[in-house]
Amino acid sequence: MHYVLVDRARVKGWGLALCITLGALMSGCASAHSVSPKKEPTTKRGKITLRKAIEPRRNAPPTRIDPKAQTTPSGLRHMRLKAGTGDTHPSPSSHITVHYMGWTEEGRVLDSSYQSGGPARFKLTQVIKGWQEGVQLMVVGEKRRFWIPGHLAYADSPMTHVPKGMLTFDIELLSIE
Repeated sequence: MHYVLVDRARVKGWGLALCITLGALMSGCASAHSVSPKKEPTTKRGKITLRKAIEPRRNAPPTRIDPKAQTTPSGLRHMRLKAGTGDTHPSPSSHITVHYMGWTEEGRVLDSSYQSGGPARFKLTQVIKGWQEGVQLMVVGEKRRFWIPGHLAYADSPMTHVPKGMLTFDIELLSIE
């Protein structure tokens, strides 16, 4: 098991920080670090937190894709869980605030803003391709479930400790800036 060192001052919610950290590692950014699993995991209050990359299963949704789900040309599957308001969609350069919960193909919780203490705010270009494509389909107040195929997540990542298969995310779009 690997652990990921993240800067919580930049992003609330360590899984999105994981997404950003993985992207930074692949692009050679010095602000993200992978830590050997031999080191003791610790949690500190403040900017830097060390956490497991994948937590045990908790309240996982069915990993089976709902037959009512729509499919985009890239293979992203999605289904509206709650209607939103308005007609403005985020652009790739938008800063968004979301609540989310994500699971691996095996039903293990990958990340959750609910478990990490509050909504996450970030620029849409800082996350995996499946999020970038899917969130642009949403309007404020809307909640959707996304089944993100591996090629829109971490399948191309050279890192061995990231989930390679399909990821499932429930995302609620709270605001767009």
